[in-house]
Amino acid sequence: MTSAALNRLLDQAAAALDIPEDVAEDAILQYESVAAWLGEEGSPLRDYSPEIYPQGSFRLGTPIRPLLRGEEFDIDLVCRLAIPKENITQKDLKQRVGDRLRQNDELSKILAPKRRCWTLSYKARFHLDVLPAIPDFDAGDDSILLTDTELTRWQHSNPIGYANWFFECMRAVYEEQRAALAEAAGVSVEDVPRWRTRAPLQRAVQLLKRHRDLRFPLGSDDRPASIVITTLAARAYRQQTEVYSALLGLARSMPHYIENRAGRWWIANPAHPEENFADKWNEKPGRKDAFVRWLRAVEADLGSAAAAPSDAAADQIVRKQFGPGSGLAKVAVSAAVPALADSSHLHGSRWLEQRVYHCRVRGWVYPAVRRGKGTDRVDW
Repeated sequence: MTSAALNRLLDQAAAALDIPEDVAEDAILQYESVAAWLGEEGSPLRDYSPEIYPQGSFRLGTPIRPLLRGEEFDIDLVCRLAIPKENITQKDLKQRVGDRLRQNDELSKILAPKRRCWTLSYKARFHLDVLPAIPDFDAGDDSILLTDTELTRWQHSNPIGYANWFFECMRAVYEEQRAALAEAAGVSVEDVPRWRTRAPLQRAVQLLKRHRDLRFPLGSDDRPASIVITTLAARAYRQQTEVYSALLGLARSMPHYIENRAGRWWIANPAHPEENFADKWNEKPGRKDAFVRWLRAVEADLGSAAAAPSDAAADQIVRKQFGPGSGLAKVAVSAAVPALADSSHLHGSRWLEQRVYHCRVRGWVYPAVRRGKGTDRVDW
């Protein structure tokens, strides 16, 4: 089949992995509500200027729907409190955030502790992992220090710095696609949220993560970490404008960006170079070999789809190797559905048009803290 046809199939497969818009919007409303609760007047955390922001795949635009039915979208949040590390312990930091969450009757019902965070689960749709953190003043900028119940030292991180680096790796192509979405919707570019735009790098990372999920069982020693996939993919990306060419290029080039420093495999965190994302490969060197074999399998599957005798056969390969699985309201993808912002399916009317319009739009304002529909009506 043609590369254009295969690109369309892959783009649709990646779209089927996306977090649905209603789930994304609900998640945003919920974490804004949590943020408001943590910092409202009377909160014991208010003096520490609590700030909540997304990290991980939700911030990067690379989330994928759960592989199995009944699983939830995992949305990672940072809860940053302005406290110097000399004035608080890891245990106390986590406890303070948990105590405040428990003071809310609704949140306490869906709250559970984890190793580093507090989890809020919302009706088998998604869960919010709220990660307590404080500023890392030694590192500066947006660096933070994290809690960990199994480690005595503070853990360093910089999710904002990492996300800025990731978007810079695809800035030209990403901004072009964001502008196309804005034009298609008749709004300004600033009105298009980052999470609504999916550039080829983001789509390729989504497809790589799903191929990984289908090849390696959860908990497998050889299963590549998402941060490893995302970091190497961003480094290997060469501004391809189509998903197929981006994915094929990444599968071939990502191993070239794995460093060997004095006999140790090394994938540096671009936002914190002292951190090595490949640390676990040095504990079991076979993991690096498994990673390279997996990328070869990705390339082979793309080759099989490209050489398929028909579009239907290629579609079957793409679905099998990169498909959404059975998880969370599986989306049916049709080859007839055009890509977002593609207007090639539109046809002009067959009758005389009189270009005189009258439109009335009625809406209601939802407050940041979600307590139901607001009463203020706005008419245009």
